[in-house]
Amino acid sequence: MIHILTVGNWLRDYECWGEVVRQVLCLRRDVVFDVIANSNILKGLEHYSREFPGQVNLLTGLSDDELLNWYQTASILFLPLKDAIANTALLEGMACALPVVITDLPATREYGGDSAIYVTLGKTEQYIEHLVHLIDDSALRTKMSTASRQTALRYDWLLIADQYRSLYEDLQ
Repeated sequence: MIHILTVGNWLRDYECWGEVVRQVLCLRRDVVFDVIANSNILKGLEHYSREFPGQVNLLTGLSDDELLNWYQTASILFLPLKDAIANTALLEGMACALPVVITDLPATREYGGDSAIYVTLGKTEQYIEHLVHLIDDSALRTKMSTASRQTALRYDWLLIADQYRSLYEDLQ
């Protein structure tokens, strides 16, 4: 079973998410969409879990360990966004070596580099095409997983702390 994880609240495009979920689940029965968000967001998505019982899981109020477990057991990270300046869910997913399908925005490109699949804002059909391709291609998922993890390592605090230290020393 392929688990496609979406995490977060701020600037998420859950309208687009819903359309993608509906179409992917009509095409494929071996997929589960898991959403981790605040309860007010999940209320607007409850009809999907009723329409697709067992294939849409809505989760809230998780501990840090539980959240980590969901990242580590997911197959793909799917983040349709309306906009972004920074995105913790993207970094967390990449750190857990998830292949990523995300909206093409300057901030997501900065974080994701060459390791993610980028989709034009609001292009539902592109999300569907890329997700189905990833579902069907385990070798591509493995390749993207490795690239995701390598990209995330650029943001390791040990490296970043040294970069800040060097910058401050140069400024003195």
